[in-house]
Amino acid sequence: MWRTCKQARVGDTVQIQYVGTFDDGTVCLTSAGRRPLQFTVGRRRLIAGIEEAVIGMQIGETRTVRVQPQDAFGERQDGMLITVDRKTVQAGLVPEIGQRVWATCASGRKMSVTVVEVSGPRVTLDTNHPLAGKVITFEVHLVGIL
Repeated sequence: MWRTCKQARVGDTVQIQYVGTFDDGTVCLTSAGRRPLQFTVGRRRLIAGIEEAVIGMQIGETRTVRVQPQDAFGERQDGMLITVDRKTVQAGLVPEIGQRVWATCASGRKMSVTVVEVSGPRVTLDTNHPLAGKVITFEVHLVGIL
């Protein structure tokens, strides 16, 4: 009797565990110690490189995929540096270079940004995602197809 193993397809809801590393082996993202990440393949709500890697995988299978910036967190954009009044940065915080802080946009929405310069009452913030411009290698393990 032939057994068919189900493979993940576009439209399937799947569960994965993953570890993302830089070329030097530094772990930058991981689901270790947490419940598996659940998503529907093809809805584009996840890093495109991971979604593409899952297609065709069987439960229990592990794949390694190298994801370029455009298929992960995008390219770094110098135009995404903004200089603001210190008061727009997280209340009660003394901003320091390299620190991740919450800033309030003109729309009132809060966003996580990185402090790149502090000059008196002005603070320069990088609104790029911290992993923008980075190549990430993901080891993806398919835990389930629901």
